[in-house]
Amino acid sequence: MKKTLLKSTWEFISYYFGGLYQRINEHHLFLLSGGLAFSLIVCIIPFVLIIFSILGNVLQDSFLQSQVNSFIDRVIPYEDYASFAKNLILSRIEEFKIYKNIAGYVGVIGLLIAASGLFSSMRTILNRVYGTDKGKKFVIAKLRDLGMVLLVLGFFLISTA
Repeated sequence: MKKTLLKSTWEFISYYFGGLYQRINEHHLFLLSGGLAFSLIVCIIPFVLIIFSILGNVLQDSFLQSQVNSFIDRVIPYEDYASFAKNLILSRIEEFKIYKNIAGYVGVIGLLIAASGLFSSMRTILNRVYGTDKGKKFVIAKLRDLGMVLLVLGFFLISTA
């Protein structure tokens, strides 16, 4: 009785993990997940531009300068190097405040394109895993991906409101 229980448990575990291994090997799980992670990382870059644009519009110059000064004073112990770093960073902040609107526009357009690529990657991966290749035209597929991006954005805005 005990031997049959152990044997049936072992057969169940070997069947389950053997099948799992074959599915992972068949669908190239790590390659597909790496491509999806790359697409997600590409989406972070325009998102950072949007955040910088929003912060450039919201934050005051005096608050930003005081935060930079206090951070550099904590990080860099030498006064000469700290003053050089402060001058360098504060000059870059002024340049960024000038171009904050352009950074926002580039971020929004870039995020739409990058998120469309992310949805395209997800569509390709799911079609490959489930074996459904519809063979849609490129323009129609990209419009569908862009529509999915706008749909997710709409749902996100509705859920936060």
